[in-house]
Amino acid sequence: IIDINFGCPVKKVVCKGAGAGILKDIDLMVKLTAEMVKRTKLPITVKTRLGWDQDSIKIVEVAERLQDV
Repeated sequence: IIDINFGCPVKKVVCKGAGAGILKDIDLMVKLTAEMVKRTKLPITVKTRLGWDQDSIKIVEVAERLQDV
């Protein structure tokens, strides 16, 4: 199993657009996940957060898009 961690809230990770910082670019999150799925036969799981902040909770959109890759 490969678990992609798109939920890390650590400031030095987020400021580079990684971890939870990728929630600012859902298209990139989906693209990266799709590429991982394409390149391995292992099961892929994704850990994420509800959204970047209280005003951008998009977990349903994220989950639906990720399950389709």
